Amino acid sequence: MAHQRAERNPGDMEIGMANVTADHETRAPPPIARPPRWLLAWEVHRPKWLMECFAEAMGMFLYVYCGLGACAAFYTTSEAKASGFGSLFTIGWAYGPTSGSHLNPAYTIAFAIFKGFPWRKVPQYIISQIIGAFLAALVVYGAYKQEFDTITLEFHAAGPVAAATIFTPGGPAGVFALLLEPGHSLGYALLSEIFATALLALIVFTILDLSNPFICTYTAPVLIGMAYAVIIWAFAPASLVLNTARDLGGRFVAGIIWGREVFPMRYSALAALTNIFGALLGASMQVLFFADSTRPVSITIPANEVHRVYRNERRSVASTPSEEKD
Repeated sequence: MAHQRAERNPGDMEIGMANVTADHETRAPPPIARPPRWLLAWEVHRPKWLMECFAEAMGMFLYVYCGLGACAAFYTTSEAKASGFGSLFTIGWAYGPTSGSHLNPAYTIAFAIFKGFPWRKVPQYIISQIIGAFLAALVVYGAYKQEFDTITLEFHAAGPVAAATIFTPGGPAGVFALLLEPGHSLGYALLSEIFATALLALIVFTILDLSNPFICTYTAPVLIGMAYAVIIWAFAPASLVLNTARDLGGRFVAGIIWGREVFPMRYSALAALTNIFGALLGASMQVLFFADSTRPVSITIPANEVHRVYRNERRSVASTPSEEKD
């Protein structure tokens, strides 16, 4: 029986794989316009630390912008409340999947302690994260400035009792600054913060463990984002902070707009530091009790290597009939 394809050799499987892996004619790529000299010079001489800080600030900006945007839409627009656009479910998704890089001072410190991240880079990373969160909070406030101003005037017009509500989670300042619910115990809030951040850090460090055979590196950002979202859904009503940079950036903006009342002496300082302790606790549990430095690291085989091995197998199969005849 004649071969169906002229290039098919004896021993080839008739499943179309020969055509898929066959060498194709290489063509010259279309001409690309040469970048201007100033751009090439900038790419060569730009400081690496500036690139890292800008990337960290931009990532934090996107993280806070999405989360605060959902919160602001939920708080200021009756249409969003009616449709559920800014519900806790939406806010969890807004904060979750945008996470990536460090984007959190607690993890920057944890990586320096447990993963060998250079300590000299820790201050610039944390400052970049706070700047990114601050700028994102400013942009969100600018987008909803008229609504926030109207709501603030309504609270003041309703009397001093209603005006005090401005500086609660149910007030406009509570959208940007994470505040404690009236009557809520500070001790319980801090314990909830430690537990939530420790659990999240344990999950994050387990996902990032290269020797973990159950996690693919391509799915790590999605899994970390899902972990963030679940923690927010579970603990957000308990005045959860989770991120010092997000807390300080939003609190600074709230302080500029509504005044120093957004800096309660005991809660604001403890909220910014407790999540760092919780993250270090969770990271230490994973590193000390679950990580194994002697375990083989999962390695992804490049596609070109798979192609090379397959072509060698084809050659060996094709040479088998001639060797038997000899």
